[in-house]
Amino acid sequence: QAEVDAAAKALKDAIASLELKPVVDYTELNRQITIAQALKQNDYTVESWKTLQDALEEAIKARNSTSQTEVGAATKALKDAIEALELAPGAVDYVELNRQITIAEGLKENDYTADSWKVLQDALKKAIEARNSTSQTEVDAAAKALKDAIDALESAPVVDYTELNCQITI
Repeated sequence: QAEVDAAAKALKDAIASLELKPVVDYTELNRQITIAQALKQNDYTVESWKTLQDALEEAIKARNSTSQTEVGAATKALKDAIEALELAPGAVDYVELNRQITIAEGLKENDYTADSWKVLQDALKKAIEARNSTSQTEVDAAAKALKDAIDALESAPVVDYTELNCQITI
């Protein structure tokens, strides 16, 4: 009995000493990484592209961090580097287009009505095609159309099964 009691106490002590791993939200960090990785070096000045690449490298490292503060700092640095990009002469700015594509691709079909989801998918397809455009007007129009489709999404109705479940258990 003494051995069993000792083992039980050791197990109880081990359980009591467990520490929860900190919960870190990487959502925005991953979004900014996706946006940055979709950009093309030839569209930006050498200096601003270097700044972006340095921030991107640190952001990718931050994916392994267990500190929300570090993740937040890396996210902000990358977002700032994206915003500070300087277009090369004659280049097209794809930042907003890529931002809207990233947002749209992160949405879940089941959360929205079929009609509004179809509008979004059509706009998303055109936005992805616009990544190959050399017209700033066309790129801006695709980004705006996709943002409008995102803003116009209608939430799918939520079905409440509470009463049905109560009836089934009776």
